[in-house]
Amino acid sequence: MVDVSSATVTDLARITTGFPTLSAWSPNNKSIAFTFDFDINVVETENKSVHNIPTSEVCGGMFGIILWSPDGKWIAHSHYGNGRYSHGWVCISSLDKGNVYLNVNGHASMPVWDHTGAICMLQ
Repeated sequence: MVDVSSATVTDLARITTGFPTLSAWSPNNKSIAFTFDFDINVVETENKSVHNIPTSEVCGGMFGIILWSPDGKWIAHSHYGNGRYSHGWVCISSLDKGNVYLNVNGHASMPVWDHTGAICMLQ
């Protein structure tokens, strides 16, 4: 992560265990979520605290995309592979509870939130 105005580089791999892959900024730009080892980590950018959301047991497979809800309460993430569904599936995780809230099995790979964060359409 690079703060362009100060040229400060923060290596997320040093903050957490594992190698960060997919990432997404929170709607308020105070947190960044990223995937590693089949789980999601959320890093608070000001104090560098890390919150882990374990997803591997419930969702499994490789990550396709991660996407914050507009209200910042949920993260939708798509998965594929693992011999389950060739077209992928979507899980929705709660940031308040720190766990997977819903696993939507089936043929979906692209979550799209409405402007309130109350409805997530799956394509």
